[in-house]
Amino acid sequence: MNTEAGRKPWRGFSAPLHPEGRYALYGPPPWHFEGYMAAVRLRCDRDAIDHMVPEPMKTAADPLVEIAVFDCRCDYGLGEEYVQRNPDQVHFQESFTRHFIEYEGAVGYWMPYIWCNTDSEFAIGREMYGWPHKWGNVALTERPFRGWRSGDIVTGLVGRGCRAVLEFEIELERPGDLGGIGMAQGADDDSSAGTAPGRTGTDVRWGSSFTQVALPHPAEQGMVLQRLVRNQMLDVEFTDIWTGKGSYEVYAPELQYLKGAEVVSARWHTIVWTKPYPAEVVLEELAAA
Repeated sequence: MNTEAGRKPWRGFSAPLHPEGRYALYGPPPWHFEGYMAAVRLRCDRDAIDHMVPEPMKTAADPLVEIAVFDCRCDYGLGEEYVQRNPDQVHFQESFTRHFIEYEGAVGYWMPYIWCNTDSEFAIGREMYGWPHKWGNVALTERPFRGWRSGDIVTGLVGRGCRAVLEFEIELERPGDLGGIGMAQGADDDSSAGTAPGRTGTDVRWGSSFTQVALPHPAEQGMVLQRLVRNQMLDVEFTDIWTGKGSYEVYAPELQYLKGAEVVSARWHTIVWTKPYPAEVVLEELAAA
């Protein structure tokens, strides 16, 4: 931005800008995440979910959808000291639904809905990469100090305003690896990826996540900038993995297409991952709203 002589330009990676580049809501990637995750995986009727996957992607050969809840923290590109000094700003809960999809011969994820409860997480998703965040109330059962035991219950709850969105329960049965629960890229068992030197968890082959930026054009009435983005997560690691028997309910109108699906797996684990920079813009167009 041009400024008058003698005045400092306003700086920062994201709003609010500042003459000294301070107070931005988030900084540049890489962003480092760590926390806890629970998920229930569904096998759906293909005819019920195909309409939720936009071209050029298509539903994977196995029509799977995952409902997940996270309890995490993120440095938002502002450094480790920022995390230590601002626990109220970096800790968040989040939930998403994600479809297993195919694109250019590889299996990845498409996430049509996400709910979260902090402004930084909300902003980095919608503004930069097109993660479709909405504000929500999200809660996940905490691991007891004694550790998990077989028969313990993990509950994920998601609401928005005064209305329920979804919930699930997992009755934990077995500690250890993922028990053949493959992730993306056709992996048969994530535990086969092994463990990196100096780390204690299971390194996971986490496929590409596809998101779609949709920003109304400020000068072209009725037009929306649409940008399909392929994101890759790095250094993904699971630890303290538990699998079990899951059940779920969906309440929000936008999730009714998931009713009645078969629950094929359920899990809880810690998770660490890094969101690098940049992502890949697959398609970009100005389209009618």
